[in-house]
Amino acid sequence: YRNLERRIMAKPGPRSHWFLTVGFAFLAFSAVRSIKAHPEALALLLPQPKTVTTEPLVLPDVKDETDPWPAFMKTSELLDKFQRQWSSPHVHRLHVTPERLESIMQHLTELHGQVLKWPDLSAEQRAQADLIVLRAHFMASAMNLQSSHDQFLGLSERMLQESKGKSTEVEIASLRVLFIHTNYRTDQNRLKADLDQFLTQYPRSGLEIPLFASLAGELARSRRADDAIVVLQMGIQRLADRPNVGRLVSLKAELESGSIVPLR
Repeated sequence: YRNLERRIMAKPGPRSHWFLTVGFAFLAFSAVRSIKAHPEALALLLPQPKTVTTEPLVLPDVKDETDPWPAFMKTSELLDKFQRQWSSPHVHRLHVTPERLESIMQHLTELHGQVLKWPDLSAEQRAQADLIVLRAHFMASAMNLQSSHDQFLGLSERMLQESKGKSTEVEIASLRVLFIHTNYRTDQNRLKADLDQFLTQYPRSGLEIPLFASLAGELARSRRADDAIVVLQMGIQRLADRPNVGRLVSLKAELESGSIVPLR
């Protein structure tokens, strides 16, 4: 048989083509008969769908009723982890469902209320807690949680009034400008107009440069380096006579060179 095979294959022509055709047809016929006789074998050959097991969401408990601060901070860290997973293309969507996000935000809001009622709460801790919740609503709104969208607007307005002249005023102001632009504006000209109008509320020269730098930082962290550069250029032109405008110039140079890596 082997000699015959060699002779047929050594002389290519109609006979060798006929031999191959018959051979492949026989193999195909045998495969079909085998599959009909054992259909479960076909299921083993096909790629199996991956089963995704989601870990239960464990929210931090308040172990000491007189001190809700540790649970509040752990819940904030849990939200940060959720946001990183939500932004990652390698995490299955079942791990980052809207229901999970809503549960985390609801728990964080409840703990925030407990923290504010804490008798030993200092003014610095209150400002820090408010800022954590404000940033949490900012992130959750970016992840399409409508309740956080509404709460951010009300909370940021209250915090702006309470933070007048304090160190947190700049960060709250920049977050609010960015939030309004992200949700209601689409082009850079409107961003510049919004920012110019917003800055009229803050005429003090000590606030403007930190505000430009903070807003540009938020834009860069949101992977919007082009908008950040536009904001910095506007600040440089507007504040060219200020001695510390070099801070904006150096930040703009870092963004243009790509040395600043977005955080998310």
